[in-house]
Amino acid sequence: MPVPRSLARRFATAFVATAALASAGCRDEGPAASTVRTDAVTGPVTATGVGAPSGGPPAAPAIPSVADECGGPAPAVRRVVLRTRPDVVRIAAAQVGSGPTAVVLVHQTDTTLCEWLPYARRLAAGGHRAIAIDLRAHGVSDAAPARVMGRFDLDVAAAVRHARGRGARRVVLVGASLGGTVVLTAAAGVRPPVDAVVSLSGPARWPDLDAVRAVRGLRMPVLLVAGADDVQFARDARALAKADPRADLLMLPTFEHGVQLMEPGSPAERRVNALIASVSG
Repeated sequence: MPVPRSLARRFATAFVATAALASAGCRDEGPAASTVRTDAVTGPVTATGVGAPSGGPPAAPAIPSVADECGGPAPAVRRVVLRTRPDVVRIAAAQVGSGPTAVVLVHQTDTTLCEWLPYARRLAAGGHRAIAIDLRAHGVSDAAPARVMGRFDLDVAAAVRHARGRGARRVVLVGASLGGTVVLTAAAGVRPPVDAVVSLSGPARWPDLDAVRAVRGLRMPVLLVAGADDVQFARDARALAKADPRADLLMLPTFEHGVQLMEPGSPAERRVNALIASVSG
């Protein structure tokens, strides 16, 4: 599936700035009242974020609050800034709720974590911890060098480390459209393995990501959801189910796509919630 032109343009224009940031040494940062730093940082905290030592390179721009990013109040939502490994890209995230089960939410192409906040709040109300992320070069996350610009799986791995480092005993990955491909691919590389994976309208393949190959090696519960009238993505869901016969395939009589499938009380939401409950014990 080709990369949308808008996404390609964003990678291209962000490359020079990102290369400069990488040479300066990336650091977690954000507004002091809402940021959870997930790795040790050095250098003074300034009005614009984490500064460089005296005489060093300038600080990277601060990552804005969730309220500023999403254009409205974000009560009980905390900004989290993650750093990927090994490429050290700053990934903006939003965390809602607490509990022993963390659900990492990954957005669609050319969107942001903001589309997941309604469902994240419903998860939190159910006693779970929801962590929605902006993939690299999306939202307010940093871009990445060209050689790793499509390694969105590293962004998910950073979110899993964050959740486990703060006490989560179980982790479920949920992704919509591009995010579905990302979580399936990330699940193949995260160690220890996550507890379940959900793809909503995820393409079978994306540049740098092969979900068909990834699902063949997965041993945790996998749920594949698509609208039967969302033709290409329904075809991809069937291809993924064929590659992993143990996966649960939910084909719905609709043309809705990705996050649209997760309206409150919808069949997709009920099935996803049931899967989360089944692994939460």
